[in-house]
Amino acid sequence: MELLGVSETDAIKAILNLVSPFPPHATIQNWTRLSTFGHDAPTTKDLWKKLEGSDFRCHRCGSQMRLSFNNMNSNPKAHRLENLEVICFSCNRSVSKKGNKDNHHHYKLAMAAIEL
Repeated sequence: MELLGVSETDAIKAILNLVSPFPPHATIQNWTRLSTFGHDAPTTKDLWKKLEGSDFRCHRCGSQMRLSFNNMNSNPKAHRLENLEVICFSCNRSVSKKGNKDNHHHYKLAMAAIEL
């Protein structure tokens, strides 16, 4: 940690942020605030039930890291619970029309830091 110039507390916070599920209320705020998402969202309680129902795992690969929700019909305004799947960041990027040049960049950064 000295080599990286971070405190133990900051390192623990970064690790917990990586593996903790996102706060549903932040997603709800984005969905209701932005017209791109139709100003509509399920309740926080419903989103937590969806996470619990998936055992806090990605529907596609089983990962528990960096979870979010994916609209299965690709309509960003369709927030019905039956249209949402729990999905990790990497799988979300792989199904996204935007794509991602490197789905494993966080892993590579972590491994590079360990090798230091």
